[in-house]
Amino acid sequence: MEENRKPLTLTEKVEANIRSQIDCGVYEPGNLIPSEHQLAEIHEVSRVTIRQALQKLVESGYLIKHKGSGTYVNPNRALSHSYKTGSFSENCRKKGIQVHTKILSIEEIPVPYDIDRFMPKSTKQITAIQRLRYTNGKPCLIEIDYLSNECQFLAQEIKDDSSIFELLQQHKIGPVVSFEEEFSITSATKEISQALDIPQKTPLLEVIEVLRDYNDGLLYINRQFIYTKRYKHRVQSSCL
Repeated sequence: MEENRKPLTLTEKVEANIRSQIDCGVYEPGNLIPSEHQLAEIHEVSRVTIRQALQKLVESGYLIKHKGSGTYVNPNRALSHSYKTGSFSENCRKKGIQVHTKILSIEEIPVPYDIDRFMPKSTKQITAIQRLRYTNGKPCLIEIDYLSNECQFLAQEIKDDSSIFELLQQHKIGPVVSFEEEFSITSATKEISQALDIPQKTPLLEVIEVLRDYNDGLLYINRQFIYTKRYKHRVQSSCL
């Protein structure tokens, strides 16, 4: 159970944060990462802690050290251990697509039956943030984020166009290091069809994504109903 998880050491937290930044594309394959001095300032820790964290990332194959020039993201490790799914905003920016997000509702609801298996057994109610995503001015998907107890603060702080990843980093929560996704085909309900401005019963791609931290603790669950004629959900895979 989550309450029995062993707390991370400071070195493990820094290691997990840098690993998450690599997995999320902040530091891309082949990129030179900041110096030990810069990283110590960014993470507000000693250079000894940074050095230990970087060494662990070198040993796990995330980083490569080049004597005299610095530490680089391993060009052969473009993704996380098994796969990486690009975020909505990140994918759109890379394609030059204008994005906008509008919050539709924030409410406490009973845990939906199809995500109950991902939640701690004692969880009966959960905070759900429902948002409408736009690309180039047209609605393309409905997104619902179900928050764990650790991420309840998002309900008060999130705004239109806010990034959940960035808010988690600001509060030093996480980082997100594990993704699990399920895909299915569904059809637009009356509510979804009105929000997306499409006919009722239009086929949609439904994606449920479970995001966890370094200790495999649940951070939040993201559910998307995607109208694929306006947005393509991208998943990259790797055998590394």
